Amino acid sequence: MGSGIRRGVAPWVGVVLVSALMPLVGPASPAGAADPVCSSEVPKPLPPSACDDATPPETSLEPLVPSPNAAGWTRTDAVTLTFAVVETDPNDTDEMRLECKLEGPSQAHDWQDCTSPRSYTGLTDTTDGSRYTFTVRAYDRSDRAIVYDNPQTPPPPFGTPDYDTPDEDATPESVSWRQDTVVPHAYVVGGPYDPNGSSSPVTEQPKATFRLTASEPDVTYDCSLNGFAVPCKEGKVPLRKLSGGDKVFTVLATDQAGNQDPSLAVKQFTVPFNLKGGRGWTQLNRKGAFKGDQLVTRTRGARVKFKASDVRGVRLIAPSGPALGKLRVRVGRSYWTYINLRSGTSRLRREYVIRGPRSVVTSGQIVIESLSNRRAVKVDALVFPPD
Repeated sequence: MGSGIRRGVAPWVGVVLVSALMPLVGPASPAGAADPVCSSEVPKPLPPSACDDATPPETSLEPLVPSPNAAGWTRTDAVTLTFAVVETDPNDTDEMRLECKLEGPSQAHDWQDCTSPRSYTGLTDTTDGSRYTFTVRAYDRSDRAIVYDNPQTPPPPFGTPDYDTPDEDATPESVSWRQDTVVPHAYVVGGPYDPNGSSSPVTEQPKATFRLTASEPDVTYDCSLNGFAVPCKEGKVPLRKLSGGDKVFTVLATDQAGNQDPSLAVKQFTVPFNLKGGRGWTQLNRKGAFKGDQLVTRTRGARVKFKASDVRGVRLIAPSGPALGKLRVRVGRSYWTYINLRSGTSRLRREYVIRGPRSVVTSGQIVIESLSNRRAVKVDALVFPPD
């Protein structure tokens, strides 16, 4: 007889057998396809299986509003960005979302869900050398939290990990810009100076030199003289070979973002008119004189004539000294103004008032006449100051 002891099958044998057979009873792949076709990584009923999207979504980003200039600068502290998901898998019915981040000196944040359009206001200027960068990417909301697991491949250490197709755009869209909202101010210093405080000082020569600066660095300047453009840059601006008359020098400053000073920097000055020789007058070179020359005569009655239009104040530039004589000046049909050049102190340049700044505007011929025979009479230039 037998011993009566019954030998059964060990319980773990069934577990091993079932485990070995499970891949064989999983869902079959469609004909002609190596892997299942599905639109989600959401696990399916037992036996466990999951699908991974073939491709991740992509992202589109419209140009920044307002559009930066060619140097990448904006002039406002508010921007708007418009973006969208670009579908790449027509079989994928999952919900696609967008997330964005901002890098910069203010309101910076890491990745966070966002919707289009996205606006930022009250941004800090980046004139310290920093910049803003906005980045946006699309992602598959359903699949992102699921790690792809193909039940037909054993996990480590018996197999290798399954490859999970990225569930977010691997090449996000981004845009960078710099911001400057402060208007620059130009400053003009130098040029002719009048110790009497005239708003239109007279130059001693047919030239003037100004110096330009601004309230911020890296600005460009647009300069004009009586409405005509003249080349200029920060630092010294020499104006040469100036014709006689009133001059208005204006400067407009523009920063890198395109901000412009709403009020021009202005300098006004007056350039004398050099006198040319008439009958009985000789032109002599004289260092320091206006344009480097003077007219001189020793003939009584010798005249120099100059035609003027719409002038109010009139001044004669001439020297003074103990050996000089007398002359007279008339503007149009007005009375003669008598001038004695004789003085105990020699001066190369003095201004003699012929008509004051409150005189009536007039036009006509200005006549300068010598009243001396023996003493030299010298004249240099005429000035018509506006005040």
